[in-house]
Amino acid sequence: MPSPAGRKGWLPREGFTADVLQSIIQKTVLNPVLTLPLLLLARYVRKGEYTVTHALALERLKICVYLGLARWANGFLNRGALNNWTTDSWDWEKELVVITGGSDGIGKVLVQLFATLNAQILILDIQEPTFELPNSRVHYLPLDLSSPSAIVTTAATIRNTYGTPTILILNAGIINRRSLLSLPDPLLTRIFAINTLSHYRLVREFLPAIAAANHGAIVTVASLAAFISAPGLVDYASTKAAAVAFHEGVTAELKYRYAAPRVRTVCVCPNFTRTKLIADFKGEGDWMNPVFEVETVAEAIFERVVAGESGFVLMPRTAEWSVMTVRSWPWWLQRLLVGMAKDVMRPAEEVEEAKDREAEKARLLAEKETGDMEKGSQGEESRLETGNEGEEPKALEETEAVVGDEEVEKAE
Repeated sequence: MPSPAGRKGWLPREGFTADVLQSIIQKTVLNPVLTLPLLLLARYVRKGEYTVTHALALERLKICVYLGLARWANGFLNRGALNNWTTDSWDWEKELVVITGGSDGIGKVLVQLFATLNAQILILDIQEPTFELPNSRVHYLPLDLSSPSAIVTTAATIRNTYGTPTILILNAGIINRRSLLSLPDPLLTRIFAINTLSHYRLVREFLPAIAAANHGAIVTVASLAAFISAPGLVDYASTKAAAVAFHEGVTAELKYRYAAPRVRTVCVCPNFTRTKLIADFKGEGDWMNPVFEVETVAEAIFERVVAGESGFVLMPRTAEWSVMTVRSWPWWLQRLLVGMAKDVMRPAEEVEEAKDREAEKARLLAEKETGDMEKGSQGEESRLETGNEGEEPKALEETEAVVGDEEVEKAE
């Protein structure tokens, strides 16, 4: 696996966040490998002398051990249930990885990461890759994901030319940044077509072969917006909520309808990520909810797929007990949270107005510079004219002097 670039030593790219603190606690205080030996040591050395002199510390240590064991058992049961108590492995030279939206952003980094495994990779995107393809096993196929007929045609091309995909990463997405009443129907239709319906259409094309082989993975890139909708993100949040439901439904059908328990399903829900989609994002994130770099999100997806494990990838990980539980919060607390996010994304109209203001400012500045240059040029011409007028008599006098000298020489 390639070594992550851009990290701050042992810290992630985003710096010291709540995720880091949670990880430290889980690996120390809630780690039975560390706490259980301490408990045994305290109870059985010198006939329990420690238990008498440090009773309160012992009780706290017991709590840490019990919580750590409960966490370990819960994790064990979760992994088993999510993976249907089955295991599978990858033969990367035989795997065909399809990545939608792989020309830039998270998709671009995913392409580069999977290329290190020598897997065959297909990029499906409406725009050409913004980077040089890593090797000859990486290919780009232009595709408008909002077009059902284009998806059918491209899927047939893939099957006939490259074979059956085994890993399908549904990464492509768009955002409108418009309030509900300023959202025209074409934009509404397009965002649902790309962010949601394209998932259904692509999976419909490739799932039969994946299920028949009982081998593969379907990765759905959603968002934490699926759990908290904010002003200006109604359409986007709705598509991502639908993507989460899509993931859960596909997971259930693979097991109970298609008898394919070894096919892995992953749903990725990151907080805002620094892609071109959020170029106008107002916030900088905070300790609890940082704004992620594309490399961080791509690496999390890559690691989960390579590990061959199903489930949710929540970013930040603290979202498991914060954002995921929002629906159970008191209503007043939910409303407070939405109010805090009311201005997190600049409306598209405001963005256009800002661009117009910048363009007008640039135009006025250019006109000012042009005017200053014209004034400077006129001043220089005027100075030269004035200087020439003052120099003419001197030149005439010098000429007359020379002529006079010549006449004197001739006379001599």
